[in-house]
Amino acid sequence: MIVQILDETDPVRRYSELFRRTSQSIRNKFTYESPSTTAELIKIIATVKPDIVVIDGHGRYDQTNDVVHLLVGKQWVNFDTLLSSPPIAPLWIISACDMAVSEAFRGCAARSLLSRGAYAVIATLDRVDAFIASILVGRLLTEVYQPGNPTEGRTLADAFFLTQVTTALLYDPLLPLFRQSEIDPAIKPALGLALAGILSWGNAQRMELEEYRHGFAERIAYGAAKT
Repeated sequence: MIVQILDETDPVRRYSELFRRTSQSIRNKFTYESPSTTAELIKIIATVKPDIVVIDGHGRYDQTNDVVHLLVGKQWVNFDTLLSSPPIAPLWIISACDMAVSEAFRGCAARSLLSRGAYAVIATLDRVDAFIASILVGRLLTEVYQPGNPTEGRTLADAFFLTQVTTALLYDPLLPLFRQSEIDPAIKPALGLALAGILSWGNAQRMELEEYRHGFAERIAYGAAKT
């Protein structure tokens, strides 16, 4: 289940909509919820019991009071007050800034969820770029629900590792071109072809991680030059 709590006028909401369209195009069907009030969000969390919950929104850490907040509509809300009693979904992905600040004692989304019975929590340690966050979450869910070459014994840790590698070695370096494509849509088809070619190459390789760095760099330079 993907819970979208970004206001309709929020400029970063377009990345969530892009994720939705991309997911639908590759036939990954997720349940989407868009609560506009705190009461609606609390009800959704309490009554819907999916395997994975993705919360897409804005977060902040209040260091003075040691509390993490989510922006629900126009109101900042203490994350703890949104959660239901156990049992809760086993896996949570909190795509919002500052939700698992390392120096927080109590104000940490990961601690709150794990204490209620969650098995795994993926949350942010600092501020994040909305575009890269949407790509990372999208890639992770694709690895979980639609792996290219599923193998026996594959775990969530494997999917998360592959997502991290792809984001660090591919999406981060290509961020300037992604940004440019938002201004100049004419380069999107070429960028898409270059990206597909790099991913196809990467999926077919069997090499050490250090070798991937150089290989991806060469492929990106070649693909970007063609783009």
